[in-house]
Amino acid sequence: MTFSHPSNKLAQLKFYKWLVFMVVGLATFLSTTDTIVSISLPELAETFGVDASVIIWVALSYFVVSLGLMFTMGWISDGFGRNKVLIIGLLVITLSHGSGALAQDVYQLIILRSIAGIGSAAIIASSVAILVAVFPAKERGLAMGLISGAAGVGLASGPLIGGFLVDMFDWRSIFWIRLPVGALAFLFALSILQWTRGTGVPKVDLAGAFTLFLTLVSFLLAINQAGRIGIANPLVAVCGIIAVIGFIMLIKVELGALKPILDLRLFRILPYSVGMLTLVSLYIAVNALNSVAPFLLINGLEFSASKAGLFIGLYHGMRLPISPVIGIVSDRLGTRILMVLGLFLLGLGLFIIGLTVASGNESILWIGFLLAGIGTAIFDPANGSSIMGSVPKELLGNGSAAVATGRQIGLTIGGILSTAIFASTASNVSGLSPSTPLADVPHTSVLAGGGNAMIISAVIALLGTLIIFALFKRTSSKKEQ
Repeated sequence: MTFSHPSNKLAQLKFYKWLVFMVVGLATFLSTTDTIVSISLPELAETFGVDASVIIWVALSYFVVSLGLMFTMGWISDGFGRNKVLIIGLLVITLSHGSGALAQDVYQLIILRSIAGIGSAAIIASSVAILVAVFPAKERGLAMGLISGAAGVGLASGPLIGGFLVDMFDWRSIFWIRLPVGALAFLFALSILQWTRGTGVPKVDLAGAFTLFLTLVSFLLAINQAGRIGIANPLVAVCGIIAVIGFIMLIKVELGALKPILDLRLFRILPYSVGMLTLVSLYIAVNALNSVAPFLLINGLEFSASKAGLFIGLYHGMRLPISPVIGIVSDRLGTRILMVLGLFLLGLGLFIIGLTVASGNESILWIGFLLAGIGTAIFDPANGSSIMGSVPKELLGNGSAAVATGRQIGLTIGGILSTAIFASTASNVSGLSPSTPLADVPHTSVLAGGGNAMIISAVIALLGTLIIFALFKRTSSKKEQ
């Protein structure tokens, strides 16, 4: 007698796609609630006695590892089964989140956060492809909008819950709280998702995986340390050289690979290339909020963690009511105008925050965070639909990983860049060393540094609109999908 997995019967139900969405949505929620860590960074910096450029790695280590492994996980999900990769990812991220609460110093915490990044890469690289596979093409925008809404719930609840926990307990509580959520997501995935087989992979592209990871990490380290120890420092120079050589080798390796981790053929598709460029520009700008806003609000304006969480939660929370609607609209009207509108509103919101934060006017700050949130909520589902709609069916896993990788690249560069601008400006204004513990930096210097980071991030977001106008002139299709 052969064993029949419960999902085999569930898959025959008409509403099975909604069961799959429940699993993917919960996994996405778990992954995106990592904003709960950002709101705790000021307390962690004070607890461990380090500066902003060090403590930011508690957040960035998660993104860097996730980013470095994203295409690898997408490649694995295509070859060995997307559902299996998602389930394993849920297990890894849940266990590592729980272990984070046991860290004894900042370096242990960074290592455990890096392990969580492995689970995040598995979840993000496989989730969109799983969803696209069960929803019909005419509902692709709806699916992207719904998953963006789920991400919005996670992103918004992270700072809200995190701020409350930090004020009421301590930083360790933000890791304990995610253990039951992860366990529930793992059990649901194990029960609902089918154990489908992948396409099968004759040989693992280890050279591509290693070269991609080395290139990305070297590049990000060079940016991070340039703001802290100077661009002429030997460490920065070595990281930069490794990144350049690694990038050249990556192209050579992937062009000769039988089944490359980074499929360069996708970049010949115009909607895909435009979508990826603008996706990166948006998330570079977005992470100024994730990375710098907690310092700006808590250290600069002396808000409590809970109050700061309300502002950041408002920004992320706009995804929930807006993104699903935008997903439906993009199915009917196309994606170009929605992407432009989203980037413009994000840039405008960041400008308002950056230019007025020193005044401490909370009403204007609310408007800035609100506009930035609406812009991101409009852009994300339209952009996801445009990119995934241009990817051949047999490369959906790679395309899904590419979207997630573009997002992680933007978030990671944005976090490192905005923190470097923040630390450099605060140092120049205060006359203190960039390595001065954040608790010792004057409030006025924190406000000046955070304001500059927001303004530069706004410029990057607005540059994304120019990319769309410049490159989409070459296509005559009515819809960018």
